[in-house]
Amino acid sequence: ARGRHYDLVHLHFGYSAMAAVGIRHLPSVLSFCGDDLYGQPDEQGRSTRFSLMLANLSRRAARRSQAIIVKSAEMAELLGPGYPDVEVIPNGVDLERFRPLPRAEARTALGWPLNDAILLFPANPEEPRKNFALAKAVHARLQAGGRRVRLESMYGRPQSDVVLGMAAADVMLSCSVREGSPNAVKEAMAMDLPIVATDAGDCAERLAHCTPGAVLPSDPEAFVAATAAILDAGTRSNGRDCVQDLGLDAIAPRVVRVYRRAMARFASRGR
Repeated sequence: ARGRHYDLVHLHFGYSAMAAVGIRHLPSVLSFCGDDLYGQPDEQGRSTRFSLMLANLSRRAARRSQAIIVKSAEMAELLGPGYPDVEVIPNGVDLERFRPLPRAEARTALGWPLNDAILLFPANPEEPRKNFALAKAVHARLQAGGRRVRLESMYGRPQSDVVLGMAAADVMLSCSVREGSPNAVKEAMAMDLPIVATDAGDCAERLAHCTPGAVLPSDPEAFVAATAAILDAGTRSNGRDCVQDLGLDAIAPRVVRVYRRAMARFASRGR
């Protein structure tokens, strides 16, 4: 930051704010993303003591910023009062990259069978917060009911493969015990992929008018029933219509306005 001329520093994730406490000569904006405010949960949704300590330090470091961005109203409420210029701005979606594609074409490109039902798990199966156990339970119960269904995970794959996976799948299972504003949900919406999600982060808000789909408690039977209903319907969703306000062209100006307010607040300190 000292080596070149910058107008502002935008810090993503609260831990970055801790690393940047020595930057005093520039205005800063901090984006909280989720775990940096909530803490890192285990499979039961309980945050570890160490992650809560880091979240507390992130909150303290955030007071040095001239503005703060959070991803959901729930995060803003958790942050609490006493912070400058807190605004809820979810991450934007690249609507050009994430757009509907022919399912058969996507399955052929990935080497997936054309006739099986496919459930997509979009996260790291090894991360407890993402609750892969729920997705496995849904898959097993659907199979036990006589359905030909596969469970696929795209974790660690190139983004181009993720796009194909969302085009190829029949249903996406978002099973997290905690989220800020999950990007995969918004990206799947942009591709009209039906979603069954837990009520984590802003999923209920985002999916309120998206059909077919459901936002449910973390209960295998409820997930199985909702997933089976979507598979029986055999249709895509209206998700792309519901996510238009989160395109990059809509989100970027909102972030720039936060930058301008932060710069103005920083400049006024010496007056």
